[in-house]
Amino acid sequence: MIRADKTTPNADATRTLIFGVVVAICIIVGLDPAVVLWERYASHRPWITASIEIVPSQEGKPDILYKAMPRFPVRGTWTAFTQTANGKRSRPGLGGGNYKPNDRPPQLWSWADWFGVDLPEPREPYRACVFYNVQSDRGVWDVTDPNCSRLYDPVTRKELP
Repeated sequence: MIRADKTTPNADATRTLIFGVVVAICIIVGLDPAVVLWERYASHRPWITASIEIVPSQEGKPDILYKAMPRFPVRGTWTAFTQTANGKRSRPGLGGGNYKPNDRPPQLWSWADWFGVDLPEPREPYRACVFYNVQSDRGVWDVTDPNCSRLYDPVTRKELP
């Protein structure tokens, strides 16, 4: 190990102080870049997921029961769209948001509010989907895969298995 011969108590204390200051500076200067490297290459992805359920309404287009579930605070854009069983996507609605971990229950959104635009409802079974392009507090980006509801049949107004 590293060991120095003992000298006077003042010299030993000075040497310890200098070593401690150097280590403290390394920690202060190196901590943020280390966290950025962790977020960029080693952190568990995705940073945010969503719970989505299509709920039939009394009249017109169905509502969306939705909750965003981030693992830590992020900010960025969401893109919502419908996707039919064969993979055809609607024109997406998009918007921005700040997301923080929370224990709130899912929130019911109207069709137009959730998509950010009043999209026409597909005439064949479809899913409501959302994906996120988010950034951490340190400027690292993450793009998620789409999170989708179960298939919903607009004719029978029920979710399909």
